[in-house]
Amino acid sequence: MRAKHRNTVAIILLAISCFSMTACEKSAEDTPSPSQANLPNPEIVVSEEKTDQDKIAHQAADLLAKHDFAGLDKRARELREEKRIYPDGSSALRSFYTGIETIPKNAPDSQWTALFATLSAWAKTAPDSITPRVALAETLVSYAWKARGSGWADTVTAEGGKLMEQRLAAAHKILSDARSLHEKCPRWWPVAQNVALGEGWDAGAYNAMCDEGLALYPDNQTIYLYKCYELQPRWYGKPGEWEQFAAASADKLGGDQGAMLYARIIWYLNEKNLFHNIFADDSAVKWDRVRRSFEVLQKNYPDSLPVMSEFVSLACNAGDWKKARELFAVIGGRVDSVIFPKKETFVRYRNDAYSH
Repeated sequence: MRAKHRNTVAIILLAISCFSMTACEKSAEDTPSPSQANLPNPEIVVSEEKTDQDKIAHQAADLLAKHDFAGLDKRARELREEKRIYPDGSSALRSFYTGIETIPKNAPDSQWTALFATLSAWAKTAPDSITPRVALAETLVSYAWKARGSGWADTVTAEGGKLMEQRLAAAHKILSDARSLHEKCPRWWPVAQNVALGEGWDAGAYNAMCDEGLALYPDNQTIYLYKCYELQPRWYGKPGEWEQFAAASADKLGGDQGAMLYARIIWYLNEKNLFHNIFADDSAVKWDRVRRSFEVLQKNYPDSLPVMSEFVSLACNAGDWKKARELFAVIGGRVDSVIFPKKETFVRYRNDAYSH
């Protein structure tokens, strides 16, 4: 009996010991490390770039609401002269056109019709202006994709496909007619790229159009970004093709400009949510090159919260926890409203960085 009792006691003590060890391990896992415990509280922040972009967009929307077509043309020409480019490669001129298309994608057709009427009236009063024609074509492209829907090709209805075709054809004609104007606009080419994507232009015509735009506007990096999207396997590219084009384009440009172009391409595609992880989803993208490119981008925009936020997001995806911690140390508790629209995502990434 004593032996049996001793065995029973031993088993109980062993069980208590195991339970205690498990509890300690769990407690250690749940307790933040000293570095995590001292991190600043995260707060959503609207970056200077986003504030500036919104200001330009609201300005354009106000002018359009007042039917101040002369004011719209004047502002567009000013922005074309300024050639202001944001860290992600988008332009201030793009923000202007975003403000003109002040209509939700799910708005009723009556709102779209009213907007088209306003833009058409603007075009009639300014027969020599490129701006209302680009705006009208871009709005028609959005209207076309509204009819199609955002799903894969097999989800598109016959009616949706037909409406998309008609609306893209109308946008195509507007852009073609605008080519005869003396005034040019760098936004014409990205809009044409969106038309080409929907209409399925052959590679020769598409590439010739892109080359023309880059010859006229070498700083119009949106052309590169849109082409990399067009080269996705889900559209008209083959596996590895967009990666090759991105690397070759950056190498050809060379220097800081080439490095920043490469960073902006990765940024653009990553923010389009095309990948679960851009470094793991059968992609030829290598972290070492992305890191070096973003370091150049950060050097040129040292105070940019969006640059640091996108950089740290990619660093976490690549598992470069050292670089991620360096960036989080500078970012502090500032949660970029565009890169991290959900505060929880920022916290999860930061916790991952400091727990490794």
